[in-house]
Amino acid sequence: MDSNPNEVITLLLVNSNGIAPSVWAQSYTDSGLSSYVYTPPSVPVAYNEWPTLQSLISANTRVVSFLAQQADVSSVPYLLDEFTNIWETPYDVSRRSRSQELSEINDSLLLLPLTGDG
Repeated sequence: MDSNPNEVITLLLVNSNGIAPSVWAQSYTDSGLSSYVYTPPSVPVAYNEWPTLQSLISANTRVVSFLAQQADVSSVPYLLDEFTNIWETPYDVSRRSRSQELSEINDSLLLLPLTGDG
C-alpha cells in the first residue's frame, strides 16, 4: 500500500468457515492493513454517504472491507457486513441489459460481478 498511495482496494471476505471477526482483525494488524482501513461513521452506510475515492485516498483509509458471515461492527467496525451494505446483481457483465436499472438502487453500494467470459 505504501508503494501505491493512490490505490484503493475493496476486500470481500466470504468467510465460509465462520471465522470470528477478531481473528480477521488480528490478520489485518499483523499484515499492516489495519493502518489503512476505512471505518464508516455509522452503519449501514447509505448509498449517498459512501466517501469518494479521492476522500479515501486523502484520508489514507484505502482498504474497504466486507465480511459475508459473522460481521460484528461493534467489535471490528471496519469489517462491514456485506449484505447490509452491498447490493449485488445476479447477472454478469455479458448480460448487463437484464440487470435492474441503477436508478432503482438507493441504499446500497452496487457490486457488479465481473467474469472473464464476456
